[in-house]
Amino acid sequence: MGSQPRFFSNNDGSFLLYCSPPMTVDDFVYEAVGRYLGTQVDAIVCHMFGFGCATPLFPTEVPEARGLDFEQVDHVSQWRQQQILKGLWAEGQDPWKQAVEAAHAAGTQYWAGMRFNDLHAGSFEWKNEFSANHPDYKLGDQCALHKDHRPGVPCKGLNFSIPEVRAHRLALVAEVCTRYDVDGFEWDFTRHAGHHFPDIEAGRPVLTDYMREVRKVLRDIGEKRGRPVEFCIRVPGSPKRCREIGLD
Repeated sequence: MGSQPRFFSNNDGSFLLYCSPPMTVDDFVYEAVGRYLGTQVDAIVCHMFGFGCATPLFPTEVPEARGLDFEQVDHVSQWRQQQILKGLWAEGQDPWKQAVEAAHAAGTQYWAGMRFNDLHAGSFEWKNEFSANHPDYKLGDQCALHKDHRPGVPCKGLNFSIPEVRAHRLALVAEVCTRYDVDGFEWDFTRHAGHHFPDIEAGRPVLTDYMREVRKVLRDIGEKRGRPVEFCIRVPGSPKRCREIGLD
């Protein structure tokens, strides 16, 4: 596989919300990577964490990251996602591992993806223990962008000025890149742009240092396995807009 992909395709993992359970491993692999293989795409980014609070869509050992079990969910899309994954896990299957292997067998890179601070909830979110146990970690009325654009509406995003929030998300990044033989990790800053700190200017250097920390963790993982784990972020299309959302 080439070290410099020419054409990335981004799969946001929403197939788990609209495909009906049960799903076979072959069906899962097709939805995750199979439909792109044999095309001009030479790198696939597939989001392996849920909408909203970024619950890992694989068995996780990170404290408080596991998705909560509910006797009843509010939306059928939540039910589909959970039933598909729980059904495969009950069979002892790890469909993500097979998706990575299928991509590599076709000469295609596979990158894990996560939304940096996604505000989707409701019909999309699989709430986890971290979100339920720490409501005080949410930005709420402190969000700089909500104050300007949606006054009076609490922001559901996490407050990344809190060290525990940064540590939790970094642990998720490290886990997925250690558990799976991924070629890289992409953090998506377009979902939802700028909803990270109470004060964007004060948060800017914190975010810059955080990205350096992530890069170091991924570099260490790559050195241990003998093959690099690359790192990229998805950002808006202009430097001006990037700066407006707190990127330096």
